Amino acid sequence: MKDYNFFEIYNKKQKGSFNKKSPVFILGTILLILVIIAAGLIVRNLVLNQKIKNTYEKLEIIKATEEYQEAAKIQQGQAAMTKYNEKASVTLQKLDDAKIVNTSLLSSINSKVPEGISMSNMYIDSNVIQIICTAQNRKAISEFQLRLKELPFVGDAYVNSITKNITDTKFTAKIECLMVREVKSK
Repeated sequence: MKDYNFFEIYNKKQKGSFNKKSPVFILGTILLILVIIAAGLIVRNLVLNQKIKNTYEKLEIIKATEEYQEAAKIQQGQAAMTKYNEKASVTLQKLDDAKIVNTSLLSSINSKVPEGISMSNMYIDSNVIQIICTAQNRKAISEFQLRLKELPFVGDAYVNSITKNITDTKFTAKIECLMVREVKSK
């Protein structure tokens, strides 16, 4: 026959033994892990904030130096020059693609200037060339206009205005030339 100990259940409770599969133990373990993780994250956050604060202080010290100020000015100048270079490159590319203004155009116009005429200003638009010149007489101005019409890239040339200077008795003329994209055949 077997001997049963009826007080065994009570003895186990007094020893403080617990069931690891009980919901209370599992919940307690999860809460303990969450508290440890939260505490670790808080400590890590405090350490990182202190490092950030120290780095900002060092950065402020560096920014206060003259070398840094000079380097910042140079960097701003470089940025402005880079931006200018990009825009100038685009403009130059557009001019090259349009083939409007180039040295051959200016040389061609210069070759048609008769003796006795001096050009003071020249404005070149996408399809109009405006030349302001001075001459001793009207005949030289009309000769210049006719010579400009001979250029292959000029569709029409006309004298927009002629004024006589009172002080030196010279004539100032404004000649406009309409440009054509396609070269005229002769």
